Amino acid sequence: MAAQPEFSAFPDIYQWETVDPVQGGAGGIANLPLEQLTARTRYLLDAQHLLESLLLAKAPTDSPTLTGTPRAPTPGSDVSDTTLVTAAWVRRRSGGVNAFFISGDFQLNAAQAGFGVLQVGGNLTADAFLLFPPGQGQWTIANFTTGGFALKVRQGAGGGFTRISNGHIQQVWTDGFSFVPSFTDFDAIAITGASVSSLPDAADNSGRIATTGWVRRYGDNLVSNEANARAAGDSAVYQSAATHADNGDSNILNYVGQHYPNFDAFPVSLNDVGYQKLPTGLIIQWGSGRTSQTGQLEPVAYAIPFPHGMFSVTVTEDGVQGWGDPPGVTVFGTAFGNQAGFGLSAAQWTFSDPAWRYSPNIGYRWMAIGW
Repeated sequence: MAAQPEFSAFPDIYQWETVDPVQGGAGGIANLPLEQLTARTRYLLDAQHLLESLLLAKAPTDSPTLTGTPRAPTPGSDVSDTTLVTAAWVRRRSGGVNAFFISGDFQLNAAQAGFGVLQVGGNLTADAFLLFPPGQGQWTIANFTTGGFALKVRQGAGGGFTRISNGHIQQVWTDGFSFVPSFTDFDAIAITGASVSSLPDAADNSGRIATTGWVRRYGDNLVSNEANARAAGDSAVYQSAATHADNGDSNILNYVGQHYPNFDAFPVSLNDVGYQKLPTGLIIQWGSGRTSQTGQLEPVAYAIPFPHGMFSVTVTEDGVQGWGDPPGVTVFGTAFGNQAGFGLSAAQWTFSDPAWRYSPNIGYRWMAIGW
């Protein structure tokens, strides 16, 4: 007995007619409905096998590993639950910019608040509230409005708000109730790299950071003003100094430094052991003393150490009283000079005792030049 042939299809089932002759075998009219039912059965079986293969190819629901380019619908911008987000949602929240204009208090809808950066423009006549829909989040808000007024960022009608001054950019964060700045003030920070700052006004006397441009401009103006004053014959400084000199005021340089700030670049200490700093970097120092040892080097310290080095030191005798008539001759020698001081020794020769002798208590004055 032959088996009924099979093929996969889903045909309509033929209905025998009363006039149909009974005919068996392959293609016979009596077997036609059986062939069609068999085809349907085969079709359903093939579909079942295909479905099983597709199910086997699907990723598991527990920690699946997706391949290719899986896609999903983009959630609303106000979503803050466990919904899976898409690249479009993340890009809009983290790098998207929403620029809009306001004229007073403004209520953001979910779509407007769905961007990470909000650039607010428009003219304000008073401080304005920028009201956010409910939910947690973080934003960067730029107050580019005109009129000099602030934006007060808050959520709905309650909770704390953050004030953003006109012309400023602020990062803000909300816990769903109050808005706060997302960073705090820095205390005693160490700035690294090539940091930059805005250039203060030339007359600025505040606590702002002085940039290299401001310092150079101020210094150039200082030198230029002094040069112009001298070129124009402005001798007020020198006349005042001369007047004080005529009145017996020996501290002329100190007077000039106190009353004429442009001359404050010449630090000076007019004491018995003192110094004078010149704008070129040259430093002149002086002092006095008396020898206290015999034949040994006596240490002498400068008023201030030379920052970079010393060029020369000169020592002269300070008075010849008590040495007889005619006076004797004193020779001074120095050694081991450095940026902090030098060593000194003295010997004398007299007519009454024609021999060189080291002697203590010889008065001297010295002058050193360095930079």
